[in-house]
Amino acid sequence: MLILPVVIALGSAAVFPSLISLGPLAMAMILCAAHAAIGFGVGLFAPPLIAAPLMALLVWVLVAFSWSTGAFWMRHVSGQYPTILMFGESATYGSLVPHLVLTGGIAVGVALLWLPLRSKLIRGLLAGAATVTCAVLAFQAVQGWGANPPLLAGQAPTECLGKAPKVCVPQASQVDVQAVRKEVTAVLNDLHRAGYTKTPKTVVDHLGEGRYYLPSTADTWRVSITNGLKQGELRYQITRAAVQFPCQRVNPERGNAVMLWAATVTGESTVYNAHMRGKNFAKEEDIREEVRQVLAVDAGAQRKWYLQSIAAGCRQSP
Repeated sequence: MLILPVVIALGSAAVFPSLISLGPLAMAMILCAAHAAIGFGVGLFAPPLIAAPLMALLVWVLVAFSWSTGAFWMRHVSGQYPTILMFGESATYGSLVPHLVLTGGIAVGVALLWLPLRSKLIRGLLAGAATVTCAVLAFQAVQGWGANPPLLAGQAPTECLGKAPKVCVPQASQVDVQAVRKEVTAVLNDLHRAGYTKTPKTVVDHLGEGRYYLPSTADTWRVSITNGLKQGELRYQITRAAVQFPCQRVNPERGNAVMLWAATVTGESTVYNAHMRGKNFAKEEDIREEVRQVLAVDAGAQRKWYLQSIAAGCRQSP
């Protein structure tokens, strides 16, 4: 029941699974064995006519309920993986273990009731201790997790080309890496002529990072390459990655000024204006006039203005 759909899906896509991608399948198979043990144990004490529907309904209700409650820990131990993996994501082994610990602990507790011991009390205490211990361990393991468990990102096979910068895109995107690198180089050349001095070691596509985009760094720029190509905005997306403030809360005035300057230098001011249309950012005319004056001076002066604006963008207004 579990293996056949996976084999069919892999065969239709003509791909081989990675070891990490088989984690949820392995978890499900182990859980099936644990639920079989639990069901068998219940069936020893209750008539099959009652035990089978009772267990089916009880398990279904408990698992379904775990998804509808705000107590996120319940969904991380219920046995149903609590999220749908996006492109480039894989489940961590650590996110699979709590499911196995809780259900496995109950199965071990049931199995301990079958020990060849005369004292039912001792068997009951051992079974209860195993079940409670595993439940506590599972609960402790998921403390602090949000709605989604810890995930691995960037797991999709990539194709890379060149160096300084090396451009990498997921193979599944079927993007012409050479053409993308040409655009990256062209944007960098435009910026360098205007006094910009940085050159990343790697430019990677956001597509393989799953639901949580990682921020760009000085050495690694993360760009929406695939989506940028589809929307005809690849050069603009590269330009956005080039403008990096060393803080999260950027002064809007300085942020807009630097981005307008960079977009104008790389010939992407039309795209930038389209993105800003209707936003009516503060001091718009003053910012545009400032940028026009900056573009009229030499590259050295532009570089000095750029560095000063980057620093000023992280200063909080009084």
